[in-house]
Amino acid sequence: MRERLRKFGRQLHPDKTRLIEFGRYAAGRRKKRREGQPETFNFLGFTRIGGRSREKGYFTVYRKTIGKRMAAKLKDIRQKLRQLRRRSQRSRWTWTRFQQRLGALLPLVEILHPWPNERFAAKHPR
Repeated sequence: MRERLRKFGRQLHPDKTRLIEFGRYAAGRRKKRREGQPETFNFLGFTRIGGRSREKGYFTVYRKTIGKRMAAKLKDIRQKLRQLRRRSQRSRWTWTRFQQRLGALLPLVEILHPWPNERFAAKHPR
């Protein structure tokens, strides 16, 4: 793993790197030992969680945004909004005004699914 990351100019932090039980059989093994759910881990901005798919129950890895980063971003946005508007200032915000004031705080939205229109059309035929 160290060589693979070094190939991309990355390195492992010795204090943060450790082996955990994770994968397809981790939940069953931990249940036999009465240790509870398998651990999660943070990597490249996401918390990785082992779980089961809804349809057939196959093992899959779920990703969630790291909680600390999400909370910090929401706190930053909340603080910015409180500076801009008070109760007595009831004027309406247009989208352009919102973008001018808070556009730099919000991350760009990116569609990750390659064919979102086809999937939508399959579920909602006209």
